[in-house]
Amino acid sequence: MRDAGGDGICLQRWRASGPDFSAARRLRRPPGALQCLRLSRATFRRLGVLAFSLVLAVSALAPPAFATGGGGRPSARTAPLARVRTFTYCVLGGVRLQMTIFEPLDGTRPAPAVLQVHGGAWERGHRVRSLRQADGVDVGSLGTRDLVAQGVVVASVAYELAPASPWPSQMQDVACAMRSLRAHAAQLGIDPSRIAVLGSSAGGQLASLLATDPNAPAWSVGPYAQVSAQPTALVDEFGPVELISGGFGRFMRHVLARVFGSVSPSSATLRAASPLQLVRPGDPPTLILQGSADPVVPASQSLAFAAALRRAGVPVQLVVVRGGGHGLRTPGESPPPPVLAAMVTRFLLSKLG
Repeated sequence: MRDAGGDGICLQRWRASGPDFSAARRLRRPPGALQCLRLSRATFRRLGVLAFSLVLAVSALAPPAFATGGGGRPSARTAPLARVRTFTYCVLGGVRLQMTIFEPLDGTRPAPAVLQVHGGAWERGHRVRSLRQADGVDVGSLGTRDLVAQGVVVASVAYELAPASPWPSQMQDVACAMRSLRAHAAQLGIDPSRIAVLGSSAGGQLASLLATDPNAPAWSVGPYAQVSAQPTALVDEFGPVELISGGFGRFMRHVLARVFGSVSPSSATLRAASPLQLVRPGDPPTLILQGSADPVVPASQSLAFAAALRRAGVPVQLVVVRGGGHGLRTPGESPPPPVLAAMVTRFLLSKLG
């Protein structure tokens, strides 16, 4: 484009000609005739206004971006649920262990809290780093996002993974995380008397073991030893709670051999890691979610766990999801995941006050 003097605006274009048009297209400025399309200045200004109006219209139709306003306050267009921060909860064996803490923007302080423990067969998975991951397999747990929306602080814990870190490193980390939350309750704005634990799959086993044997010497290592690791309430989502004779298939037997070093019914290690073997009066109120068609953790495990808790006088709710597989995200299962998440939230809010 160039100014054409008093005659208006000239829009230049090159028009290739001749038999070598295909070769000319590869050149920065192909050979051919220079054409000048002349527009009056008034017409050019009208075209500019029209283009700007089209841009504004498209912007108005576009979905809002996810961002926060200045000063750490939520933007009206995004309304994030929580402030997110990474917190080093313990240092064990020179390893800095971290958790992600989701602090609700709304709600009273000190707030109730939930320690969320990811799954992944004790060998994989990671802590939730954003609420977009809250429902991810081997990462989140059903109900995580809803809890934050209801004013509950959620701490998603990372723990050392097997086989690089042999058992009971995983349990030592989770127990230290619970003690650390209590020790730093004032700093974190949480109520140390209202901290529940929520875990799925292998995280369900770790959470259940924290509820049934919280202060065992084997995992009462590291800092804050004088602080109890006992949770106020437990949500176990399809966790393996009987490692000795749990009716597992080949996959789980191989996992147990790698992580715990044995699949023998006489293994003292497996017995000490089986929450079902450790149920006693005074254990915290418990909600158990289990799929009826789980190919990894048989439904019989959760049924037996619920029965043992009832015999001990522990308040327990068992929800068997019809058609639910491992992870409780099977199409057509009943109740569906949103209803299960609401159950988790309702249960924990009732126990945490």
